[in-house]
Amino acid sequence: MDNVYHILQSGTFLARYCCVHAERVQGECSHTAGWIQGVELNGIYVDVPVTFLRLNGGQTPQVRYYFDLESCTMEERMHLLYHSKSGTLQCPSPKKAVTMNNHKHKYILFVDETSILHAIPILLALGRQGKQAEVHYLQKVRGESHKAFKRFTRSIDVPVRWLGVWDQSAISRTLENQTMEVQLIVICDMEMYHPLLTLSRGLGFAKDEIDGYPTGETRETVFCVGCYRLQKKTAEAEMECEHCGAPLLVSSHYSERMNAYLGYISV
Repeated sequence: MDNVYHILQSGTFLARYCCVHAERVQGECSHTAGWIQGVELNGIYVDVPVTFLRLNGGQTPQVRYYFDLESCTMEERMHLLYHSKSGTLQCPSPKKAVTMNNHKHKYILFVDETSILHAIPILLALGRQGKQAEVHYLQKVRGESHKAFKRFTRSIDVPVRWLGVWDQSAISRTLENQTMEVQLIVICDMEMYHPLLTLSRGLGFAKDEIDGYPTGETRETVFCVGCYRLQKKTAEAEMECEHCGAPLLVSSHYSERMNAYLGYISV
């Protein structure tokens, strides 16, 4: 882990999140917000998703790291609560990051149960920059994280619209009614991430007007050019289509339009 930080202070909020405020002493910190997997806190490795918000630039930037205590084991939770007041925090480079476009006047976030921790630093960053933001929450169930997120968005005065898992008509109306200089940020489960991107592009949003990343397990797929259906990608370069039985040669080319690798019929 190349990035080392000196811990300034820590605390909890919304009864389930831990925030560690630290100052960089080694490494790089060029992204405004994003997420990493696992940190070493005072010599103990905590293997959980961690999101971050860079507070300033310069030679010694300060960063806030956010942990969801509910995703931690009891041992990890106790370590975070009692050993994050001072000392050092080491972390890897971000797995994913979000670019804040200063030329955009409004941001629309699509999030779900899996991305609440990811949305927190992004919304705080937008608030610090004085940007207008609204959130569309794709909900499956109303659990404790849903309640915590509702309290959080109320505390920073950000409007939230609660949608069903995939309410295409409501999402389409939202996107169609937007004016120029709007940036979309989509962070949600893979099952909804790619359909949202496809719908947004179909409604006229350019590629550079959409930011974000999928959460959860990545499921690579192959598009059969014979029957036009998707299936799970295997580790082999050749496979048989599970739908039509055609022998497929899996290309190394990933099609963003299909959200899959192309499987050509092997002769």
